[in-house]
Amino acid sequence: MKTYLYLSIFSAFALVACNKQAEVKTEVETEQTHDEVVRFTPEQLKQVEIVTTSLQEKELSKTITVNGITKLKPENEMEVSSLIDGQFKNSKLLEGMLVTKGQVVAQLDNLEILDWQEQYLVAKAKHQVAKADYERQAELNKTQSASNKVLQQAKFEYKQQAILIQTLGSKLQALGINIQTLNENNIQRSLPIRAPFTGYIDQVMVTNGTYITSNTPLFKIINAKDLLLQLKVYEADLPFLKVDQSIFASTNNNKTEREGKIAFINTQLTPEGYGEIICTVQNQTDLTPGMYVTAKIELAKHKTYAVPTDAIISFADRDYVFVQENETTFKPVEVQIGVIENGFTAIQNAADLLDKQIVYKNAYAILMQGKNLDEE
Repeated sequence: MKTYLYLSIFSAFALVACNKQAEVKTEVETEQTHDEVVRFTPEQLKQVEIVTTSLQEKELSKTITVNGITKLKPENEMEVSSLIDGQFKNSKLLEGMLVTKGQVVAQLDNLEILDWQEQYLVAKAKHQVAKADYERQAELNKTQSASNKVLQQAKFEYKQQAILIQTLGSKLQALGINIQTLNENNIQRSLPIRAPFTGYIDQVMVTNGTYITSNTPLFKIINAKDLLLQLKVYEADLPFLKVDQSIFASTNNNKTEREGKIAFINTQLTPEGYGEIICTVQNQTDLTPGMYVTAKIELAKHKTYAVPTDAIISFADRDYVFVQENETTFKPVEVQIGVIENGFTAIQNAADLLDKQIVYKNAYAILMQGKNLDEE
């Protein structure tokens, strides 16, 4: 296989390449005529100091830059609805209004709640009577003045009313009625609709006088504190991330870096090939939901096979190293590179280079020799 290398370089490149690595842009055109090896004569090798090495196991890491947006915590965003049907009234809600947790923000009219409160109060009264009767029958049973059957019936009535009180009370509490203060003098016709937490009204979906059905969204409330960052990470970088790992984020409006931590890693990929990570972040003074952010993350160190970065030769959008086949012969091998750190580059297809001698000093001199041979 014959390789024609059209190189755009200075005329003195051969001398410079002996001492310093340079990036060379090339175009490659291939013909099937002979193998790709580059051969030197012993005399030529005396003029070029070629040094080889082998794959080395290194602990490498790198810093990546990712993009994303600020995001509300799930518990800080809620659409509020009613558990029952009714007429929506007495609302003064406006978008952007601050409300506090438990604040009554509207009411709902439904005549059924009158019946439920009545049933609850009647059940409480019957429960007191049933309890007194059960206790009296238990005392009589001790002296055989009351049969076991009568005692069991009294106990049944007592337990039945207790269950009814518990059921009706739970229903009324779910609707927002305080059963601790409920009595025959303060039966309510309207249900209070309360803010579930302190926050801002983001959206109002209904107006006063609207008759709504259960689970109809009434308004949306958000709490913009404790925002999260939702960041996109390339698939290849996901294995080197871990929970509690530090990140440093900034916005377009404020380049000051804010420290954060990775809280969750979602390895399910998007159609574009990204995974998503959710991060906490400090110093949220000027952050609002939906802002674009940029973050830097130092990937965790990991063991990998690597070669000195000077050994890598790039041309035609591919990366190569030269392998020494014998004392005067060298062959290019394509490599897939990974992390670059501290003068070393990770090799992802390391199996192709195990037990090989790899040129790391004056590799470009071999490239130039190959070019000269082709021209001849």
